[in-house]
Amino acid sequence: GALYSAVTAIILMSYLHLSWRVYALVSAVPAALGIFLVSMIPKSPRFQGLKQNYSEATRIVNHMARRTGYRGDMLEVADVRIQFFRSAARADESTLEVLRRTVLLLYSDDFWATTVGLQLTWFGLSFGTYGLITWVT
Repeated sequence: GALYSAVTAIILMSYLHLSWRVYALVSAVPAALGIFLVSMIPKSPRFQGLKQNYSEATRIVNHMARRTGYRGDMLEVADVRIQFFRSAARADESTLEVLRRTVLLLYSDDFWATTVGLQLTWFGLSFGTYGLITWVT
């Protein structure tokens, strides 16, 4: 967002010599597009499950599985209901215990390479954007 804003400001105001009003209008386009797109996103299976609408959660999960090419057995409503009961059984954990378990999972053998890669990418993009904005202004 910051890079889009900086590049848009440079192009519109420095090179094209347009008013700040045009810049404000162009800057509002991504927000308007986001509001429109959010209205098209279906509710997640997790949201449906938390609302105890297990049949809709099952339908969404099975639809996503078919769309991604999954060829195995599709879930039944009972399968989804069991998953939410298991989650409810862990609801008595403290926030610190959940945070600890999540961090340990992120750095487990299965996910550590992805976690470190994403952290390095995030750092590089943040550092690069800061440097670019500092250099431009």
